[in-house]
Formats: sequence, C-alpha cells, structure tokens
Amino acid sequence: MASRVLYISNNFIFRRVIYLLWTEKYRPKSLDEVVGQADVVKVLKAFKNIDIYDIPHMAFFGPHGVGKTSVAKAFARDMGLDWHEFNSSIDRKLEFIQGTIAELASLAASSKRKVIFLDEFDGVTPQAQFALRAIMEKTVRNTIFIISANYKYKVLNEIRNRCLEFEFNFLSPDELAVIGNRILNGENRKIDNNDLNTLISRSNGCPRTFTNLLLQYLVGGVVPKAGFNIKEYINKIKTTDLSAINSIVPYSADTTEFSHLLLEYLANIKDEAVLNTFLKIGDYILMNPQLDHYAFKKVITMRLWMIRDRL
Repeated sequence: MASRVLYISNNFIFRRVIYLLWTEKYRPKSLDEVVGQADVVKVLKAFKNIDIYDIPHMAFFGPHGVGKTSVAKAFARDMGLDWHEFNSSIDRKLEFIQGTIAELASLAASSKRKVIFLDEFDGVTPQAQFALRAIMEKTVRNTIFIISANYKYKVLNEIRNRCLEFEFNFLSPDELAVIGNRILNGENRKIDNNDLNTLISRSNGCPRTFTNLLLQYLVGGVVPKAGFNIKEYINKIKTTDLSAINSIVPYSADTTEFSHLLLEYLANIKDEAVLNTFLKIGDYILMNPQLDHYAFKKVITMRLWMIRDRL
C-alpha cells in the first residue's frame, strides 16, 4: 500500500513539474502569439502607436486559466516595460499595499515605465484596495498597474474607475485545438483526433484545464476520466421540469470542482438577478455548515432553477 501511495504521489509531482515547465515553455512570448481574446489583444497592440505615458492602468476580468497573466506578460514584453508580479490572494493586506507596492510603484523604472501586475486582486481587502487608489494616482508617471480578477463585483468602483477594463472569455474549440497542436508539435508528439476532441470538450473552454488534460493524456496514454461539465448542467437546469429537479443534481461530481466551475460561470453573467442569487446561495451555505455534499449541490440547483431564464 505504501509503495502505491508513493507511486501516486511521485506521479502527481512528475505531472505537476512538467505542467509548470509547459506553462512557461508555451506561454505566448508576444501578443502575436496569443490564442483567443482577440478584442483584448487588438486594443493592447494599438497602445504601441501612442505615447508610453498615455497608457492607462488596466483591469483584466475573467475566469481562472483563460490567459489574463499570459496576455499581461506578453504586453509588457512587447512594450519593453519592466515586469513585477504579485499574487494578491497571498499579499492581500493593507500593510503590503502601503509598504511594498507603494515603494515599488514610486521607484523609477529602468525602462520608461514599469508594469505592476496584481493577480487575483479580488482577494485584496477593501481597505487595501482603497489605499491602492491613491498610489495609482501618485505613481502613474512611473507605473502601469494591471489588476487581474475573476469576480468584478469584488473590486471597488474607486479602482475600476481608474482602469481601462478588459473582459476575458473562455476559448472556442478551434482555439484550444491551436494550443494543442502547438504543444504537440513542440514536443514532437501525436494524438488521435477523436481523443483530442474529447480533451477539448472536457476542458469547457479553459486553456489551463486543456493543457493539464493533454499532459495527463500524454503521460498516461489514456483520455482522463470525465470531470464535471458545467455547460451540460446549466442546460439541464434550463430544460428540466421542477418535478424532476432531483434527477439533475450532480451527485457524483467532485464538490470542489463543481463549486469552482459554477462560480466562474456565474461570474461571467452580467445580470443583477444572477448576482443576487449567487450571494443568497453563499449566505445560506454559511448559515448551514452542516450541509452534506448532496444537500449542498441540491440547494444550488434549486436556486439556479428559479432564475433559469437568466442563465
């Protein structure tokens, strides 16, 4: 048993290391290499034609794993700007913003300006976000702030009003196929087209998920087990009668994966009723911590059924 656990652990570490290597190896080196997000890329490329000091602060909104960091890095490289990256879910407190970020932002860059990229900015406390507002104004000559967030409503209007906002979306199957073929060609590997299409379908438009599934396929030689499909679940909610609602509760789905994909899906729907329902779900769950996994997913399914016309 111990040897099996060690094998599983080592296999996971092996896949994780390769995935991280692939992430950097196949990360777009310039905006020309970015797959998808055409509207975003078009605007960022146009910044090459204006004065470097006229480029505004920016906010990148969209789900996990769709390329927000990659696009920001490619933009900074194309523009010849210094790059500084921080994970705001870790460095999220007021002291960090007023200390490290304020000091770095005020320093002159080796290039004309620098980029400070604050990833997962929706994890930053409201007090720290408010403090950043003044820093963005005072250091604009030296620094371009790019914040990245999954959930727009968690970012203060005082920050958003000082940024040019960009929306990032999930990729199409054809765009994921481009990424897949780029990796396969780079690794001198081949894959059956049916298997490739299966991996694309199970990725739900997320290039990070697709890259991970492709890695599992190339390492293990088989198509990874199907995960939870958020689009199929939402379609069932839209078309199922209330009397049969129990039949579509995703009982077997991993609860963490279910929650993660659902939050990403709801965050991309710009509808007040959806947002209010999302907040009510959260409040109900917090007040009922004893819910088991099935009850948890049934509550969510029932709530979403009530606003199915808006999903």
